[in-house]
Amino acid sequence: PFVGLDEDSRQDLHHWLTYLHHDLGIQQFITCRENEVPDFIHHEIILNKGAIEYIGQRKANADSPASDNSNLLPEIVKVWLQRRSTRRFDSILDMQNINVTYSGKTILHDLCWTVKQGERIALLGKNGSGKSTLLSLIYADNPLAYANHVSIFGHQRGTGESIWSIKKHMGFISPELHLYTKSNQTVEHIVCEGFFDNYSPHHTISAGDTQWIVLLLHYIGLEDKKGQPFSLLSFGQQRLVLFIRALAQVPELLLLDEPFQGLDWKEVEKCNRLLNAILRASDTSLIFITHCKEEIPETVDSYAYLTDGKIAISRK
Repeated sequence: PFVGLDEDSRQDLHHWLTYLHHDLGIQQFITCRENEVPDFIHHEIILNKGAIEYIGQRKANADSPASDNSNLLPEIVKVWLQRRSTRRFDSILDMQNINVTYSGKTILHDLCWTVKQGERIALLGKNGSGKSTLLSLIYADNPLAYANHVSIFGHQRGTGESIWSIKKHMGFISPELHLYTKSNQTVEHIVCEGFFDNYSPHHTISAGDTQWIVLLLHYIGLEDKKGQPFSLLSFGQQRLVLFIRALAQVPELLLLDEPFQGLDWKEVEKCNRLLNAILRASDTSLIFITHCKEEIPETVDSYAYLTDGKIAISRK
């Protein structure tokens, strides 16, 4: 119930759940994160791989032990450095005097923001503050980018570049991407879309690409799901696959919008170990959106707060 909610909204929902329990007798609460469980919950059922692992009085920590594939990180970093781009830019992103209004409501107002190559930024703001709108301008999904000054990888939008020429250098994940992912495709097919944005059979995947995909899937513990339909995976497993999809192209800029929705803390930590390893070894830039500061990777070096349509930067 707390997925996608900012801190104030989570607190409001906690209060309402407590009210519902005391006044109306709420019986059941489902979550993958133990720290989200309201205090009035006194019994729990812990599931692990489709079976009941524990049933009884609530424990202090409900997380199951995490499988640790950290031994694969050196190989992943090695391949990442071999596949990365050698292009250099003064700035990865430059946005000047951005204005976006929907139905008379101002979303972004005279926003100015520059991201240097190699910067790692956490973009924070309340629900409805405009974070997703801002990301859509960067990721070439919003036509209003052509009515504003948006320069990406040294090229201003609207100067003749194709959308794909922009997207092929970005790794992207968002709740909306998950919503519109074709669930009948195999896991391998979904990850391959990270190379081409919209993978089709005429695209060629090399043996090296396949080995790279298998290595990434192995790290997150889903190598045995490679040939399965995306729809047969759990919500959390689907999120992990889309996370790997964002990394597959070894992009120059990672745009991660709520990448850890639906993941328990052991999976968040596993993904962050991977992110931190590749970011420490390379100059890949990162814009990381979350409502939960505990999810932010250690390699983030600054915070960008979006309030009243404008950005305020705070160094870590």
